[in-house]
Amino acid sequence: MDKISRLGEHGLILLRTNMMKRIQNRDKDFYELIGGRCRIALYHEVIGNSFILLHGFIKKRQRETREIDIARSRLHEYQSRRQIL
Repeated sequence: MDKISRLGEHGLILLRTNMMKRIQNRDKDFYELIGGRCRIALYHEVIGNSFILLHGFIKKRQRETREIDIARSRLHEYQSRRQIL
């Protein structure tokens, strides 16, 4: 079973494993799904109890901050569109 399927099945319970962790110094509902060197930044939307997949990337220390900033920008874009609806 792949990690995204597990995320859909188990949700925030994955925080108890090494598959998912909270992204430090960010919003409390901003997470990272871990698959080897591959990462997916995601946001847990409390209303509706759903996950928004924001950005997939290969983890490299020198690029990690930039990759998280891309995900955060997409989150803000998503949230602003939700307010319009």
